[in-house]
Amino acid sequence: MAQARLGVGPYASPSKWEDGIPVRVPTIRLRTLVPTNRALARRRAFTLVELLIVTLIMAVLMAIALPLYMSAVRDSEKKTCRHNMQTIANAVEAKRVYSGEPYGPIAAPVHESLLDLPIEPLCPAGGEYYVDLSTPPFTIHCTVPDHDDAASAGGPGYTPGVDGT
Repeated sequence: MAQARLGVGPYASPSKWEDGIPVRVPTIRLRTLVPTNRALARRRAFTLVELLIVTLIMAVLMAIALPLYMSAVRDSEKKTCRHNMQTIANAVEAKRVYSGEPYGPIAAPVHESLLDLPIEPLCPAGGEYYVDLSTPPFTIHCTVPDHDDAASAGGPGYTPGVDGT
């Protein structure tokens, strides 16, 4: 009777006997191997405090990075606009050299067909370019006020030969 009772439960079978003493065989608990949905949900979910901390860290990083990013975008737009003004100035000079005539009136806004440009230079901020021929060194202007740098050597706009080229 003792053997029948020992054959169930923690002892796997009555054949595991050594010298008349039952040997304990480890059993596998299915509950630890296959967790229930509740156990999975409890283990894998983040707490509200953890989510708030992560959100706070992301907000601080965005507060630091966003102004720097916007400043870099404005600077690159300004440099692209300046380069476009230099391209237009080169095209105006090339037209004068090829035609052999003094500067003729150029319509504002600048159009690629007037200057023999392969494509029309476009201001990245949506402005338009025009050429001011009222003074002997002509000046190219952009309709975006921030791009028409008044602090440059030639005043507002781009004046070839005065503004670095």
